[in-house]
Amino acid sequence: MVKSQVVAHLAERRANLTEELTRLRERVETLALDIAHLDGAILLFDPTYALSDIRRKGPSLNNPWFAHGEASRFVLDALREASGPMSTRQLGEITAVRKGAEPKDADEWDRLLKSVHGALQRLERRSIVRMVRGDVVGRRNVILWQLV
Repeated sequence: MVKSQVVAHLAERRANLTEELTRLRERVETLALDIAHLDGAILLFDPTYALSDIRRKGPSLNNPWFAHGEASRFVLDALREASGPMSTRQLGEITAVRKGAEPKDADEWDRLLKSVHGALQRLERRSIVRMVRGDVVGRRNVILWQLV
């Protein structure tokens, strides 16, 4: 009895996922046609336009942690509240807590820290933060950051 209920539930779940996959494939086809039509319209007005120069907008698909600009906001908030310079790791930990992110393994933690470090580098290029010093702890460099 239990076995047949489990099988029935799994079959129903499979049917639902198959339907969802069909809808998503149709949506992908619609989007591809829309993009092709837009490309044609662009080239109609400017045949020399480099369509490959058009950059995708929105959050990075490689970054599951933060929406556009969100990491920078978390980092700036943490630095404003800090009593002194903070390391990238400290900023990453604070950012993870504020975001409610819980990296499951070292690879996810590494991606989160890379996002925080990237945000810090963008803020440094805009002269909003600066690197104070890079100490060596063990065999690793520790980079400290502060507001300008």
